[in-house]
Amino acid sequence: MLSVTRLLVSILARLWSSIERVVLGDMGERIMTEPTTLPKGFEDLEKFVPFWAGKTNDIRWDQRSRASMEEISEFYDAMLGRAEDALSWLEDYGLDAMPEEEGRLFCLLLSLVHASMSVELHKQPRARLSPFPHNIHIEKGPSPFGG
Repeated sequence: MLSVTRLLVSILARLWSSIERVVLGDMGERIMTEPTTLPKGFEDLEKFVPFWAGKTNDIRWDQRSRASMEEISEFYDAMLGRAEDALSWLEDYGLDAMPEEEGRLFCLLLSLVHASMSVELHKQPRARLSPFPHNIHIEKGPSPFGG
């Protein structure tokens, strides 16, 4: 099974390999309202898209912080079991030319990293004694999934 550390390294390498810095505006809605279609073969993860496939780091962190440990654990278990398949599927796509369906799958992988912090490290949705909500926001990050 894929370790979360290896997953994180793989995701970060992909992000930084095609980095493009941009200034992000308003974070917008916390709940994704776009279509929830994932690539064929990943239908079992479809139910997680509306909540977990946030397009920016800020949205993904906020979603994790608002979720219950039960919700986080359910997502973590389902996504970790499919992470290797997802990484294999996405290897042929560059970040700047990733189709929407693949982009949503990639955002689920990025959210898995957030969920792993709660499950493996904090044992709760947020770090102990961390303020929530907070006013710290990433303004620049690797495009198109950073920020």
